[in-house]
Order: sequence, then C-alpha cells, then structure tokens
Amino acid sequence: MYVDKGYKRTKFFILNQIVKKFFDIEKLEYIDDNYKSQLLELCQKQKFTLVFETTENKQDNRIISFTSKAIIDNIFQGEGIGNSKKEAEQNAALIALQNLM
Repeated sequence: MYVDKGYKRTKFFILNQIVKKFFDIEKLEYIDDNYKSQLLELCQKQKFTLVFETTENKQDNRIISFTSKAIIDNIFQGEGIGNSKKEAEQNAALIALQNLM
C-alpha cells in the first residue's frame, strides 16, 4: 500500500481503519503497567526500603532466565521470573503489589 498510495494515505488508513477500530487510545494513555515504578513510589510514600535481589539461572554455562525477589524492609514480598532482569523485576514487583493490597 505504501508503494502504491504513499506515506500520508498509508498512515491515514492504518490510524483510521486499524488503530481506532481496535484500540481506545485515550484509555491506553492511563494504563500504567510499570509495576516496579508503582512499587517504588508506594515504598517511598511509606518510607519503606525496597530491594530487588536478582539471580541468573544457568544451564550448561548459558543464562536461561532470571529470578528476582522483591524485599521490602527486609521482608520477602514477591518473586518473579523472566527472560531479562527487567522482566523478572517487573514480575516480582507485580506479585509484591498484589501481596500488599
């Protein structure tokens, strides 16, 4: 389509025929799925200490995953596993938030 119609028409088509039909852009603006940030803000408000302990899971000298533990004021709150440190910490933060709520 881009080759035949050009950039402007392709952009118009994608935005109006695909994005606007299947996604509520205004609703997406308010979704916050950064759980680590949410947990950090909560801990800062309550003056708690937040620590993430992340370890590598190896098999045959290859890193296959990461495991992260969310610890608030020396109390274990949640554990997450992911393919990256960031993903593992996000998953641990989500579990910790669920445990705290």
